[in-house]
Order: sequence, then C-alpha cells, then structure tokens
Amino acid sequence: RQWYQRRVRFMINNQFVVGPVLVLPYMGFLHWKFNDLSSASPDSLFLISRIFPKINTLLIGCGDVMQMVPPVFKAAAKEHDIGLQAESTQQAIQTYGVLLDDNRSFCRTLDTICR
Repeated sequence: RQWYQRRVRFMINNQFVVGPVLVLPYMGFLHWKFNDLSSASPDSLFLISRIFPKINTLLIGCGDVMQMVPPVFKAAAKEHDIGLQAESTQQAIQTYGVLLDDNRSFCRTLDTICR
C-alpha cells in the first residue's frame, strides 16, 4: 500500500501504469526496475542497451524537480553511446513530444520517486 502512495499512475496507450517505465516511440512501454536516480548504476542500462533500434537519448523524468545524473551512470551511458537528459517528469513529457516530432531514436523514463 505504501508503495502505491509514493507513486503516480501514468496513462500510456489508454492504460494506467504505476512505477518506473521506459516509454518507447512507436513501441509502447516497458516496466523498468529502477528505484531512484541516486542509486542508478551501469546495470540500470542493461535493458536500454538491448533495445533495437538503438536508443541514442534517454530522457529521465525525475518527479517534481530535475536531479543531477550520478557520474557512474553517466559514464555507463556514454559507453553505450546513450545521451542522458534528466528533467522534471512534466518537462520530460513535453520534451518527449518534441523529439517524437523530430523522429529521433530515444526513450523516456517516467518516475515520480526520483526526488
């Protein structure tokens, strides 16, 4: 019960989704086992690095406010040639729309517990 109180539901493709998710253009979404940005590790990128077509930008929705990406997570993303952009969740949703219009290869994460 407490877990649900700390999370917000997202409406994606007419489905309510709870918790961290990867939103992929034209492919829907995948649940992502991710606790919060401060504990992000190279292992957190395993799923993203296996997606085809290759993801070149990862937008991270951090809840109400943007947070800094941990250096170890940044370095791991660079090894996979994945750019990172951390924003508030609301801003990440807006940026997602802009990138989608530009037909870029990216995905977005949504999570409200990254605070």
